[in-house]
Amino acid sequence: MRLLLSLFISLLLLSGCATTQLNPAEVPKNRITPQGLYLTPAQAHEMVAEQKDKLLFVDVRTRVELQYFGIADGVDANIPYYYLDQWHWYKKYSRFERVDNKQFVSMLDRRLKQKGLTRDDRIVFICKSGARSKRAAKALFKQGFKNVYIITTGFDGNKVKKGPKKGQRVIDGWKNDGLPWSYKLNANKIFFPEELAKALQKPEANK
Repeated sequence: MRLLLSLFISLLLLSGCATTQLNPAEVPKNRITPQGLYLTPAQAHEMVAEQKDKLLFVDVRTRVELQYFGIADGVDANIPYYYLDQWHWYKKYSRFERVDNKQFVSMLDRRLKQKGLTRDDRIVFICKSGARSKRAAKALFKQGFKNVYIITTGFDGNKVKKGPKKGQRVIDGWKNDGLPWSYKLNANKIFFPEELAKALQKPEANK
């Protein structure tokens, strides 16, 4: 009996099921995704470390955000969910306009293929605070992706609601939880639309 139990535990460890994840009941309503798969930064860090070759860890922030705020260690690729149009102001929300990245899904498929993975394998999203990851996961669900995890507090964490640091992102999140990150970027991981355009270009278009 003990031997069978030991074998069962070993199988769980090999399959990556040992890494815990957030209970959906603990997740704020504004972070709920159709897949229902949630991670804290620490859980994500553990999952990526243990299952590096069996999942795709994607940062969906803009390239500018990575440049000035840093990137989590272990990220496989940066694929922005949207761009910021710095020439048009969105008065209602006091911010620049956002433009959807129409190459988001095709680039994700490309990155999966590069790692020998498919749409059925695990994908882990990280963004600034979890909101963008939620929207990305929701969009992918409509495309048939069922195994998408989001880091609910993102890279920068949540805003403080009261006190002298009100409005600042100084709680939770990858950075605030003390997990490894760097300002140093790897060009091979960064999203370049022009690179994708060349990769998808048909041979006859060169004639």
